[in-house]
Amino acid sequence: MTDKETESARNAATMIALLCLAVASVLLVFLAAMVMPQILGIVLVVGVFFGAVALHYLVWGWWLSSMLKTDETETRSGTSPPNVSDRGSVAGE
Repeated sequence: MTDKETESARNAATMIALLCLAVASVLLVFLAAMVMPQILGIVLVVGVFFGAVALHYLVWGWWLSSMLKTDETETRSGTSPPNVSDRGSVAGE
């Protein structure tokens, strides 16, 4: 096998292991919730927190990657990105 095939197989095995771990975790939480229903509130709070973190990560990641692409394009074309000083002054300053 080539290096790419070996790396691809290793990545696939890692993803399968992570998926199995996630399924096992959800099943264990479900079993714990059957015994202690209050745990669903804790799971809900933790889930909302991680959901908000994931949303921010995705939004900032997309925004930052588009800003970096724009900056790289401007650098290659020879134009400089706009500065605060290029926008002019506000009246009264």
